[in-house]
Amino acid sequence: MAEKDQRRLEASTRKPFDVARDPQTALEQVIELGFRRLLTSGQAASVEHGLELLARLANQAKGRIQLMPGGGVSESNLAHLLHATGVRSVHASASEPVPTATPSALSFGDQRVCSAARVRSLLAIVYAQGHL
Repeated sequence: MAEKDQRRLEASTRKPFDVARDPQTALEQVIELGFRRLLTSGQAASVEHGLELLARLANQAKGRIQLMPGGGVSESNLAHLLHATGVRSVHASASEPVPTATPSALSFGDQRVCSAARVRSLLAIVYAQGHL
């Protein structure tokens, strides 16, 4: 950035971080660049598999950036994720498969759509953990 502004960017980053060789250094660079939020699975296929790194990153960030775990967040792992990392936000698709109307010979699989019931379930877990 040519000029530093006292306001921080209303921007998030994800995939470049999840393939960084050194996540601790990458986190410092993301913070230095002024990003407000880092959406990450902890450099893993899902937040469950990246939980250890997510916890370390949350500790390292110390509130300087909003760490937002995403990738496989569900009703079955949300409470543990919040407790283990101390994060205050997550990213979840809260989706369910919906069959497509294409002919079976041409099917590309199920389409996924956000489920209001799953969103309510996730919010109930967040409230129960005292995060809202």
